[in-house]
Amino acid sequence: MKKFAVSALLLSASLPFQSAQAAEFVDGSFASMTAEMCYTTPAGSGCYRNDPVQARKAVNALADLGVTKFLLPPTDTLAAARLIAAPIKERGLSFYTYEGFDWYSTRGPDGATDCASYTQRRIDPLLAPLRAEFGDTYAGLHFADEPALDDIARLQRQTDCVKSDPRLGGMKIFVNLLPLHANNASFNGTEHAGALAPHEYGVNCAAGTISQPALTTAMVNRYSNYARDAVDKIRPDYLAFNLYPFVPSLQNCVTARDLLMSENMSIVSNMARSRGRTSVAYMQNVRTADPANHPDPFNYANFNSLRWSASWFYVFGGDGLANFASHTHRYNGGFNGQGGWQTSMFDWNNDPTDLAGDALNLHSYSRQFQRELSAYTYRGFVDNALGVSSGDLVGWISSNQVLAGEYGKSTDTRALVVFARRFPATSGTATIGLNRWWTQIEKLNLDTGLWTTVGTSTNSIDVSLSTDPGALYRLTM
Repeated sequence: MKKFAVSALLLSASLPFQSAQAAEFVDGSFASMTAEMCYTTPAGSGCYRNDPVQARKAVNALADLGVTKFLLPPTDTLAAARLIAAPIKERGLSFYTYEGFDWYSTRGPDGATDCASYTQRRIDPLLAPLRAEFGDTYAGLHFADEPALDDIARLQRQTDCVKSDPRLGGMKIFVNLLPLHANNASFNGTEHAGALAPHEYGVNCAAGTISQPALTTAMVNRYSNYARDAVDKIRPDYLAFNLYPFVPSLQNCVTARDLLMSENMSIVSNMARSRGRTSVAYMQNVRTADPANHPDPFNYANFNSLRWSASWFYVFGGDGLANFASHTHRYNGGFNGQGGWQTSMFDWNNDPTDLAGDALNLHSYSRQFQRELSAYTYRGFVDNALGVSSGDLVGWISSNQVLAGEYGKSTDTRALVVFARRFPATSGTATIGLNRWWTQIEKLNLDTGLWTTVGTSTNSIDVSLSTDPGALYRLTM
């Protein structure tokens, strides 16, 4: 298949591979906490921002799903922050406050624009006292969600401000970038979540090809520079991005979906790894309640689909995961201009929806991968469809149905290989030829968490991804 050959060239040309130390072990998942129930839902709903009982219920419910790091919604007072921080501390977990609207005013009213005003308006009355009271439970600052190009300089000054305050010593910074196919208005900060259509970045969906590679190159180069500026200037500890594959525009154009996923995952994970940071991918854990009103609605991504997304991220060197939203919430716009609702893991009363079980399954699945992969160094990927037919460990893959991510060096006596199937709902099988003989080959049993021997004294693996969309193999000399 030649349709993705340009993608491999872009990855090698625009973003030279960088190897660094193994990433931090990210146990569980980040979760962005939405609080729509506090503003628009019927009386008596479970607003966890002003009710300590509901705060504890919300935290415990998320913790029971495997969430360990809470990205709080905008919090203005110490009392409001304490309400949600207390049960998080009780569970031995951590939280991040959202600082996007308090540093600059492009997306929020009356933003502080310099360190002195930020310190006076935010650090002194809230952040420093919160850190003193909760210690490491208050782990860091969620700086921005999808910063525009001009926002990066502002966020750089915010990092300088935070790092210069000894009261906030050791706190981590979390930044979530735009997706790869963000449109000009999103990069310029005049539109939130606006995206290019496939033909605008060179993809011919009907033919299943990249028909205008110059447009693809321009998109990838622009994003690579954007991500590089963000990681080098803002200096986040966690570099996240949100690209959601289960929307009609991508489900109906597999070429666009595979291109965006492979490039976005590679760029962000490589940038983070080369700077000693941790890369994070948001999972599509929401469903648009009224899809007929939404131009590109979030379709239901069940646990198999979520596992598939996570497996791709590990193939391309990713570290951790994040949930897009904790609770049912609104979206703006839509065909009628009034917006609508999107269902997430919990309803207005902090009770689980049918999506909660999918999140629990994902977190259990990803935790096993993250625990094993964190001890190894990512080397690269192998995928025939992307024009990368061999690597350090994998010599060849017999079909385009399976792609591989390598961890460890060719000289290591033990290494890991992640396999993912190409399609979320279609089984993938392939024979994997290895570059040398291995004494023992084991597969991680995702039900028991134990390693099972599947081969001895061999240089090949027969991989079948039918029950699970991903698999982890361990090679020992």
